[in-house]
Amino acid sequence: MNKKHRFILTISILILVLLLSLTSCAKKETNKTEERKPEVYKIGVILSLTGAGSPLGIPERNALEMLADEINGKGGIDGIKLELIIEDDQTDPAKASQAARKLIEKDKVIALIGSSVSPCSLAIKEIVARYGIPWMCPSAANAITEGDIKWVFRTAPKDAVAVEALLNYISKNTKYKRLAILHDSNAFGQSGADEIKKRSVDFNVEIVSIEKYETNAPDLSSQLTKIKQSNPDAIIVWGTNPGPAIAAKNMKQLGLNIQYFGSHGIANKKFIELAGDAAEGVIFPAGKILVADQLDDGDPVKEYMLEFASKYEKRFKEKPVTFTAHTYDALNILVESIKKAKSIEPEKLREAIESTKDYIGLDGTIDYSKEDHDGIGIDDLVIVKIENGKWIKLQ
Repeated sequence: MNKKHRFILTISILILVLLLSLTSCAKKETNKTEERKPEVYKIGVILSLTGAGSPLGIPERNALEMLADEINGKGGIDGIKLELIIEDDQTDPAKASQAARKLIEKDKVIALIGSSVSPCSLAIKEIVARYGIPWMCPSAANAITEGDIKWVFRTAPKDAVAVEALLNYISKNTKYKRLAILHDSNAFGQSGADEIKKRSVDFNVEIVSIEKYETNAPDLSSQLTKIKQSNPDAIIVWGTNPGPAIAAKNMKQLGLNIQYFGSHGIANKKFIELAGDAAEGVIFPAGKILVADQLDDGDPVKEYMLEFASKYEKRFKEKPVTFTAHTYDALNILVESIKKAKSIEPEKLREAIESTKDYIGLDGTIDYSKEDHDGIGIDDLVIVKIENGKWIKLQ
């Protein structure tokens, strides 16, 4: 063999060795990637545990902790436990935004759940869009799922759905034609008022007066006096406590004896506690969990809701409310999506959530699609009336 042939043979052998080495490294890296799993699944939670939104945030936290304990008690997700990292936004959008950044940057969570109130959720939406992380939202303002919805998935009924349910009831079951609106000036209240105005023509009712109030206003007599002068048949108060409870008490003090309709934001005992006797007769749309024991036996969610309600009451010594359903469903959908995606990579997890179909939860039956990240429809709501301090299902 001459020098030329020996040289070619040597080069060929070196190339073969190099290729085998690269292939081996690639296989090791692939196997390393496939085998790599987190020690825990970190879920970031932002709720209004203090401030005006706490009557929503506290039962939402209760539901999350109960479900996480159940999942971890059964070994977690394929042997990996859940860790909920819970932040209190104090019903302050600025603090909600700070909490979202902290959970993403410092805690390295794989998804977010929150917040309890719409202003805080809209602040979170900006952060989620910037970082690109799946977010399950239990708030109602229409704007949450308008515009860029890639990363947001709502479990609560949005304002448009709740307004439709309420106006449909008023149109079909009452003779009220002249309606007044009193709403919180925040994102939730404004969204509801705008939707009522927009849909009023569809339901053959006239809006004769519109007044708003600041979230923590201690008295609404001035706004209600103006409303009284417009001579409405009924009033719709759109907000979360304390405003709606204050409105009910002020109406009684002013002798404004007209039907009070509320938003789904008062679907908790706090409204009844704050309003006292003035809560009597108030009618509002709500999630079915509020009156689970009054649902028709043929309702597909009744048995599931009653089972949950029993466990919740045993642990927390109180009945679950609409808001417990929002976060309970949010975490359940996240868990199922982690299993489906077999990955915590944000885009894969997002795609798994978006593919959710026929999920029967405490909020109702949830279906997501590329175009629809709301999931809940009018059929998932009921109309409730407060009688003797209790919730009574009307329809």
